[in-house]
Amino acid sequence: AMAASQDMLTRSRWQKADLADLLRIELGQVFGKELPEGLLSGPEVLLDETTTQALGLTFHELATNALKYGEAGNSANSSKGDWALKVDWSLEGRGRERMLALNWREVGKNRIEAPAVTGFGTKLIDLNVTRELRGTIKRDFQADGLKVEIRIPLVG
Repeated sequence: AMAASQDMLTRSRWQKADLADLLRIELGQVFGKELPEGLLSGPEVLLDETTTQALGLTFHELATNALKYGEAGNSANSSKGDWALKVDWSLEGRGRERMLALNWREVGKNRIEAPAVTGFGTKLIDLNVTRELRGTIKRDFQADGLKVEIRIPLVG
């Protein structure tokens, strides 16, 4: 995850990395294939170095959990191209008040239960979002899947 994020930044001369490209790379590494159209949606968002590396690791961990515990792993192997994962984002506010609001949704037939014990990957995700990026993360385990809402301030 870190290597992919750093590769993106190196290609941009350590300036900015595109959020959609970062998601494509990280999800592609975990699911091992090109992502279908419509899985990702949102405006162009350019991320600084710190945000790129922290979100790269966060997306990699979310995707790994989706592969292991959710239905996204099964849909990634589907010949029909029906994916159980959707990621969308928007920008809110202006200037110093600008926020990235990202929604990660895993849907399917089986309920995804909240884990009894918080694993290392989940702790890593939470620390990345809340400490490194000064944002918030909310998980909602629903009857038809998992919804994760991430909100982070964008600098510059």
